[in-house]
Amino acid sequence: DAFYGQALARDPNFAEAAAELARNRLSRHWFVAPLAPAELQEVKSLIDRALALAPNSPEAHFALGLFFYWGHRQYENALAEFNRTLELQPNSALARVACALVYRRRGEWERSLADFQRAQELAPRDARIPRNIGNTYQALRLWKDAERAELRALAIDPHDAPAAAYLL
Repeated sequence: DAFYGQALARDPNFAEAAAELARNRLSRHWFVAPLAPAELQEVKSLIDRALALAPNSPEAHFALGLFFYWGHRQYENALAEFNRTLELQPNSALARVACALVYRRRGEWERSLADFQRAQELAPRDARIPRNIGNTYQALRLWKDAERAELRALAIDPHDAPAAAYLL
């Protein structure tokens, strides 16, 4: 938070810093403690500022997707923004994972697994992706597939722990 705030203090037109500050605050909202409605509105203002400065910023669109997902559980709006991120940055494994996680939340298992597989192609050394594939297979009670994905995650990073998976 502090570094993005400092960057914005030095350059109020630094769109990516505003987007990343919003993303950081949304992460705290989702993983640590919920933000108050007024704080969520401040986050939205940061994202609006980033988009006004750089309408085609993949970081700003990704932050807006997280705002809809983590802030309000508005999955359709979140997917629209994650897909916009992918239009602007087609090789974004992170945006692909975000789509996969939204689809998984909605019970769209095949779409979720397809996006996870694509993310894995884009970031083959990210152990969190096969870990999430394993989590998805576990939810489907496909134990052999889950085990295979978990073993791949461990092969990539033997120190990886289940808590290290994306918990979007």
